[in-house]
Amino acid sequence: MKFDEADNGLNGAKLSIPHWDEFSEGVKSSNRKARQSHKGKGEGGKVQLYISDELTDEVLSVLSEPSVEYARWLRVLMLRLMTRTQALGHLKGRMGYHLSHTCEFLGLENFDKFTECRNLTEIRKDLEQILVGWEAEVGPVARFPKVLQANLNALADIVGLNSLEMDLLGLAVIVHAENALEGCCEILGGELVGFSIERILGPMLGHKQDAVVKCLQREQKLASSGLMSIDLSGRYGLRQLMDLLTPTFAARMLSPQTDIRHIVEAFVRPTPSSSLSEQAYEHNRTNLAVCKGLLKEATEQRMVGVNILIYGKPGTGKTEFARLLATELDLQLMEICSSTLSGAPVAPIRRVRNYRIAQAFFKQTPAAILFDECEEVLGSVSLSDRSDDEAIVPQKSWINQILESNIVPTIWIANSIRQFDEAYLRRFSVCFEMPLPTQDQREQMLAKAFDGVVGEQTQVSIARNKDISPAMLMQTVSVVRILAKDKTADERNQLSLHLINNMLKAQNKPGVASQNDLGIACCGFEPDWINSDVDLKALSESIQHTRSGRMCLWGPPGTGKTAFGKWLALRLGMTHLVVKASELLSPYLGETEQKMASAFEMARQQKAVLQFDEVDSFLQERQKASKQWEVTQVNEMLTQMEEFEGVFIASTNLFQNLDEASLRRFDMAIKFDFLKAEAAQSMFIKTCEFLGVTKQDQTAMAEVANMTQLTPGDFEQLIRRSRLLRPANSNQLLQQLKSAVALKKSTATRPIGFLKAA
Repeated sequence: MKFDEADNGLNGAKLSIPHWDEFSEGVKSSNRKARQSHKGKGEGGKVQLYISDELTDEVLSVLSEPSVEYARWLRVLMLRLMTRTQALGHLKGRMGYHLSHTCEFLGLENFDKFTECRNLTEIRKDLEQILVGWEAEVGPVARFPKVLQANLNALADIVGLNSLEMDLLGLAVIVHAENALEGCCEILGGELVGFSIERILGPMLGHKQDAVVKCLQREQKLASSGLMSIDLSGRYGLRQLMDLLTPTFAARMLSPQTDIRHIVEAFVRPTPSSSLSEQAYEHNRTNLAVCKGLLKEATEQRMVGVNILIYGKPGTGKTEFARLLATELDLQLMEICSSTLSGAPVAPIRRVRNYRIAQAFFKQTPAAILFDECEEVLGSVSLSDRSDDEAIVPQKSWINQILESNIVPTIWIANSIRQFDEAYLRRFSVCFEMPLPTQDQREQMLAKAFDGVVGEQTQVSIARNKDISPAMLMQTVSVVRILAKDKTADERNQLSLHLINNMLKAQNKPGVASQNDLGIACCGFEPDWINSDVDLKALSESIQHTRSGRMCLWGPPGTGKTAFGKWLALRLGMTHLVVKASELLSPYLGETEQKMASAFEMARQQKAVLQFDEVDSFLQERQKASKQWEVTQVNEMLTQMEEFEGVFIASTNLFQNLDEASLRRFDMAIKFDFLKAEAAQSMFIKTCEFLGVTKQDQTAMAEVANMTQLTPGDFEQLIRRSRLLRPANSNQLLQQLKSAVALKKSTATRPIGFLKAA
C-alpha cells in the first residue's frame, strides 16, 4: 500500500488511503500475499511509505496467541505507543535492531527511508492517520489472548478488579511476555520514571490519563493486592517499571488455569497436615487452647485483623504447632514461601506482596496463612523508611495496615523478635514464645521415636539437656535408624550421643553428659554426703508440700551444690534446669536481663527447679558497681526472684561478693562445706565400687578420713581421671585423690556470719 505526499510539505500534504476496504479485507485473511508495491519516489522527491498488510504464519507464530484478531489489536497498541507517546522522538534517525523488528511486525517496509525526508510533525500526522483506520477496524475494546482474558476475568472475580484495572494488568502481562511489544517499548528508552507512566499507559489503552493514575495508586486493588505496582525508585524501561507479582506471573497468566488460585502455587503453597497430636504440646497447653479458640471464631465470624505471633528457638516446633492448629480446625494452611520451586530465595518485599495476594485469593475459603521466618519482613533493619518506594522496602505504615486489615487469619513465626518494632507487636492478637518440651516430654518423644534402637539410659541422658529441641531429636533419630542395622546397641548409643553433641557444639551449647560423665551422681547421690548445718532431707520434704522456695547455696567449689539441685528436682519429680553465668552474660546492653527473664519463664512453663550457677557474676554488690548496666542486672535478677513462685536455687563460690539486698530475697542461705570424715569415707567406698576396686585398704580409709578440703567434686574428678589411668587398688586411688587435693589453692576462709532471710 502506498501513501502519496504533495510537493509543498506538511501544509499541502494530502494523505490518502486508497482501497481501504480492500486493505481491510486483506488484513482479515492472514494467508493472502502482500501486494507488491513499487518503491520509488513520490512527488517532490519524497519517498513513499509502503505498508504490507499481510500477517504471515511466521509473524503470527511468535505471538502468545497466533490469531489475526489479536495481532491486529497488538499492531494498534504498538502504533499508539509510537505516535501518542514520546517514543516518536526516539525513532527518527535511530533505525536499530528493536525498531527494525517493530517495523517488520507493523508492516512498515521502508520506514527508515520514509522518515529521512520528513520532520517529526509530518511523520506523526501520517502515522496517526494510519492508526485511525486501524482503530476503526479493531474497535475500542482490548483484544487480549483468550487464555489471558479468561485468567483476568477469574482474577477480577476474586480480587474485585474493574475493567480498566484488568486492562492495565493485561497490558503489563503482554509487555513482559510479547517480544514484538517489548521491542517496541524499548524504543521509549531506559530513562522512564514511574511518576508519569500514565502518559504512556493511558494512550496505549485508549483511556484517560487521570483514570489510569487513580487505578495505579497504592491503596487501589492492583497495588494493594500485590498483582502489579509501579516502581518509583529510579529510571527504567517500561517493562521494568511495571512490576508484576513475581517474575513468572506473566507466563502463568498466559497458561490455562483450571483454578486461578493455582497461579500463586509457586510462592503460596499449602502445607502438609500435622503428624502430631495435642499431647505433643502439653507443655504449651494454654497457648494451644487460646489459638485454637481464636482461629475458630475468626474463620466463622469473618473477623478482620486476627494475627498470631509465635517466636522461639529454632527447632522448638513452631511450624508444626501452626500445622496442628489448622489440622484440628480443618483449615487450609497456606504458607508464604521463602524460596521458589527452584530453590531461589524470595526477597522480603516479594513475600509481603505474595502475602497480600494470598489474602485476596483465600478470603472466601476456610483457610489460614502461615508466614514463617517473618523477622526478615518485620525486623527493624529491613523496614527502615529509607525510600518512598514500596518496591524496595516495606514501610512501617504499610506493615501496620497489613496487620490491621487482613481478612484471612495469619500465623507469623520468627526465631527472634528482638528487632521487632513495638508498633507491630501491639497489633498481634496473640503473641507468645514457644518453649522447649520438658525433660519428661523429651523422654517420651525419644522413647517413641527410637523405639528400642537406642538404650533407655542414653535416652534419659539426651533428654536431660535443656538445649535439645524436637527438631534436633528427630534429625538424630532419622540418621541413627538409617545406620542402625549393622551396629551393636553400644555403637548405636554412642552414635546418638555423637550426633547430638556435634549439633550442640555447632550452636555453642554444652554437650550431653554420658553415663561416665555423671560420675558419683549415677551411683545414687546421698544428701548425707553434704557438710551442712541444715537437714537437707527434711528440707526436701517441706519443699515437696509447698513446691516453692528460694535458696542460696554457697561454699567452696565442688562441695555438691549443683548435685543437690539435681537430687532435689528428682525427689520433687521435676525437671532440673541449670543455667550457668556464661549462658546469661552478654556483651550487648540489656540482653543479659532478657536472658534472665527467659530462664525464669522457661522454668515456669516447664515447672522446673531453676538453678543459677555462679550467681555472684550478676548479683555483686551494687555499691561496688562501676557501670550502670551492672546495677540494672542486679535489679532485674531481684525482680525475677520475687515474682517466681517455683523452686529457685542460686549457687556461688563467692558468697561475700553478693549484694546484701539480694540475700534478703532468699528464704535460706545454706553453706556447703568440705566433707566430714564419715562422708569422705562413704564416698571413697562408692568410688571404689564404681571403678571396680573391690577391696578397700583400711589404712587408705583412715587417711581419707583425716584429709582436709575434700569435696564431692574431688571424687568426680577421680572417676573422670580413671578413663586415662585406671587405679588397680585403693592405695592408688588414694594417691590420685591426694594429688587432686594438692593442686588446690588455699580455700581457707574467714568465718562468715549466717544471714537469715527477713
